[in-house]
Amino acid sequence: MRTTAAALIIAAAVILLILLGFQPVSKKGPGNPDGRKQETIPIKGGSKPSEFDENATGARNPFAEGTSASFSFPKPDLGIPSFVGQIFRPNGNPMPGLAVEAFGNRGFIASFSSSGKPKEFQLQWRTQTNSNGDFAFPESPGEDFRFLVRIYAEGYLPIEFLNLPSSPTRTHDLEIISLTSGREVRGVVFNQNNQPLIGVKIILQEDTESQQFRHRQLPLLTGLSHLQTETDSQGKFKLGGIPNGRIRIQAEAPGYSPAFSGPLSKVTQDSDQDVRLTLFPAARLHGVVVGPQGESVPGAELRIEIPSYPLAEFQTAPDGSFQIDLPKRWSTLELQCRARGFLPSQIKLDPDEIGSKLEIRLDRLGLISGQVLDSTSKPVAGAILRLIPYSRLNPNQLHHLSAETLAEARSDGQGFFSLSPNLSKDWKDRFLLLATAPGMAVAKSRGLWISAREQNSLKDISIIMRSGSSISGQVVTPTGQPAEGARVHLIPGEPEAKNPLAGAVFASSDGSFQFSDLSAGRYRLTASAKGFSPAESEAFALEEAREHQALLRLLPLSGIRGKVSGEWKGRGSLRAALRLQGAGQDALESTISADGTFSFLGLAPGTYDVWLRDVQPRFSDLYFDLGSSEGMPRTEILVKPGSIQGVELSLGQNSRGEVTGTVLRNGRPASDMPVYLVPRRSDGSPISTSWKEIGKRMRMGASDKRGEFRLVEISPGDYWLIVDRSHSWPSGVFQKTGSGGRRLAPAGLTRKAVTVSAGQTLDVDVAVSLGSVAGQILHEGNRFMAGTGYLSPQQGLEGVAERPFRLWQDGSFLLNDVPAGHWICRIDGAGFQVQANFVEFEVLEGETTSLEFLAEARN
Repeated sequence: MRTTAAALIIAAAVILLILLGFQPVSKKGPGNPDGRKQETIPIKGGSKPSEFDENATGARNPFAEGTSASFSFPKPDLGIPSFVGQIFRPNGNPMPGLAVEAFGNRGFIASFSSSGKPKEFQLQWRTQTNSNGDFAFPESPGEDFRFLVRIYAEGYLPIEFLNLPSSPTRTHDLEIISLTSGREVRGVVFNQNNQPLIGVKIILQEDTESQQFRHRQLPLLTGLSHLQTETDSQGKFKLGGIPNGRIRIQAEAPGYSPAFSGPLSKVTQDSDQDVRLTLFPAARLHGVVVGPQGESVPGAELRIEIPSYPLAEFQTAPDGSFQIDLPKRWSTLELQCRARGFLPSQIKLDPDEIGSKLEIRLDRLGLISGQVLDSTSKPVAGAILRLIPYSRLNPNQLHHLSAETLAEARSDGQGFFSLSPNLSKDWKDRFLLLATAPGMAVAKSRGLWISAREQNSLKDISIIMRSGSSISGQVVTPTGQPAEGARVHLIPGEPEAKNPLAGAVFASSDGSFQFSDLSAGRYRLTASAKGFSPAESEAFALEEAREHQALLRLLPLSGIRGKVSGEWKGRGSLRAALRLQGAGQDALESTISADGTFSFLGLAPGTYDVWLRDVQPRFSDLYFDLGSSEGMPRTEILVKPGSIQGVELSLGQNSRGEVTGTVLRNGRPASDMPVYLVPRRSDGSPISTSWKEIGKRMRMGASDKRGEFRLVEISPGDYWLIVDRSHSWPSGVFQKTGSGGRRLAPAGLTRKAVTVSAGQTLDVDVAVSLGSVAGQILHEGNRFMAGTGYLSPQQGLEGVAERPFRLWQDGSFLLNDVPAGHWICRIDGAGFQVQANFVEFEVLEGETTSLEFLAEARN
């Protein structure tokens, strides 16, 4: 039971991280230029560079999910592109030559892991927009892969599409993406003698109060690292394209400790006022990296990790020496060192150990060696062995993904091999060897640990390769004609298992295809082609050293054409969504045209759920159904082979209600304030249901520039109406317990109990009185004051959420938008405790309450 609860909490935390802190992306833009050329540059796991041509007329993109399910392509390198889009400047002109990145993992996507380190993604792609602003990414390797697509353009707000679902047989059109100018910040940097400093590196960081997910286990995010510049001859700098959340400016220069500004936001920053920063001489970590005999190691890679600071990487000089400027305040430092031909090293230091010269002695990393044998213990000559990061995927899947290669070798006539890995290119700890040879099934070794903490034997590695199997066949149209150019996917396992692809090919001119060097096991095949619904084989057993023959007959085009009737009164945009019943797949989405029509073509026969989503502007980049469909029109429809079924979804039915109102912040209309309708029991007790069920029944929106909000098509019932801060999420919805393990009811800045009635409009004005809380941990010296704090609401603040926060490097904290009333503040220090903890205080509307705590050593 506890395991299930923990799993739900973890899953919910991932979803919350995905949900929050989005910059809205405009879908409005100019018309559609015909033709495109696209170069795709793989980083890790991508396909080779290729051109991508659009052969469509009358539509900007023929690959949209709502247009067709499968296609034939003149350029095979991309396969069926996973994502396409077009980027425009605010003036309506295309944005050529802009780098666009995509990061993919199985399951939900989050930018950072629970430790705060950047996540290791299984797929990393990078491409550039062409002259028309178009971009495309390679084919998705599986149904269960989700992606983060990131667009950073200098001077414009960053754009991230998080948790994008993908399908190997469909292209997700991100449509027209319009860049938006952000706010600007200016400043000047001096040294301790008040002299301006030239060439100081300026970096932006999100402040702790702007974290995408308020949770004590997530340290400071560094998602604005692309916003960088340097000071000029007068020590001045200027940066544009800054989001509206709270940020801090980091200044760093050789020989100086990094300096940080106070928290800056759209509210607190004066547009005519420069930010002033002063750099002081740094304490330096200096030393040398040497080998076992004391020989210098030039070009060794060093990685410095200090809690709540960005990771920093350095290289040793030709004599193996290094000098690293350290921040003014820090608690612990972890130094990792890697170099070609050496074992990794890892040490931890505290501030008292800095000063004397540090010697990092590396031990030699011997060759990774072993032998490749067949199933009869005979040597396999000429096998190609690649050292890649460890994965649980089967060998054919790994081979198809083309994982990053850290070293490569070929077995000799006796099957023996040896290779010298260059671990300086990678900071992972666990690896494996992938072996390929003509006529043999792809094989992999056991996991190989190579780290400073753990290492198993890297010699006498035995890899057994078995005779390869093959699958061949033909793809034909419903009338039996060869389907030239059809895309054929090979998928391991049963249909209900969403496994990554083990292979993908295009059918030749006679419709034939072949997969070779396969391991024995169970597989299934799918085939897609433009103008047809896909063909899918039954799962079949492939025996060792055997060939399986398959005939894949495409189905006549099937699908759904829908129409939305009635008047849409909501402030969000409508999207149509569709999911095959019982398949457990992500929902497909389609935009709705001006005449209210939408379509899903190229569907496999079956029964589908079709519904509408109310996508509010603040949540326009959410590609799952959370908080947007409760009460919206929904139906199910049977799609028959070769038929296009019609469906109508009607708005404005008297069986549903509306909730409207205005959000007032300290007496004034407040824009961009999230508004949530969360189901409640009529007696006010907490909802005892799963987070998935709450997510389905919840609705969310945001106030506009006039402070007004409107949620329509709401199912009758009892709800909590919760207003919360931007970049946050109401507590007690997904996370069920707060600090101390107490159970939480849904809460935010404020909440009201409301009842929605059929055919009625409920008008609810919500007024919040807010102030700020500033605090400081008083301490001696420059030691970093790591820790977490909590503001707990007291009597009279029912419906107000507990407020966790993190201490800044100097032991300070500043919390804006704290509801007026009585609170208790508690500090949990890392390595220290505070006197007179659990301080009770009062927050007054529009004022800042100051708190001070005296630090002392923890007993």
